Amino acid sequence: MQSNVPFDKSSLSVDHGQIRAKGYKVSELVGDLAESTGRIVVDQTHLMGVYDFQLKWRPGDDTDTANTDPSIYTAVKEQLGLMLVPSKSHVDFIVVKNLERPTSN
Repeated sequence: MQSNVPFDKSSLSVDHGQIRAKGYKVSELVGDLAESTGRIVVDQTHLMGVYDFQLKWRPGDDTDTANTDPSIYTAVKEQLGLMLVPSKSHVDFIVVKNLERPTSN
């Protein structure tokens, strides 16, 4: 990952098994990793800058045996120098028991 502080413009390209980013925060990457892994991802890096990077991995539903890309966990470690570490933690959530349309006054 390359840090760029300051930056003019950020851009993001997400494709099946690939992310290309310019001027992107690690806190923004967390959402993409959560979506790609199907798990909650928490940013514990304390990295505050913006970065340019490319991340390429083998999607979990890819059955193409010719695809030699690594898993997303290996790709994050090898290509970004970050680690996705599984852990257990408490997660806050809201339970909605009933929903009604508002009435006019």
